Amino acid sequence: MAHTPQHRYCPSCNTNLDYVIQAGEDLRAIAQIIGGVRTGTYPVSATMHLGERYEEIVQAKPKKKRKTAKQARYSRNFKKLAPRYKKKNGTWKKDGFKRCVKAAHKASR
Repeated sequence: MAHTPQHRYCPSCNTNLDYVIQAGEDLRAIAQIIGGVRTGTYPVSATMHLGERYEEIVQAKPKKKRKTAKQARYSRNFKKLAPRYKKKNGTWKKDGFKRCVKAAHKASR
């Protein structure tokens, strides 16, 4: 049986064609990111540069937002007040977390 869009599952080779089609689309997208690669052909230079470009893309992380003064105050107060609302074994008392949050917000004003 020929692999056609109407037949998404090939019983002869036990393959779900949706995964095969998605993999092909992913390869085309990567090829376009690398640049200079024609659809359908993947020269050796493109496959060699793939690892380098992939690491560049993955490592390009957006800058983290800076903590505001209010967030920093709240964080300090929460850490300072938390032991009052915890048991000796380190778990929270009943409604301890909720009460600690409220007290830290109040102290942060």
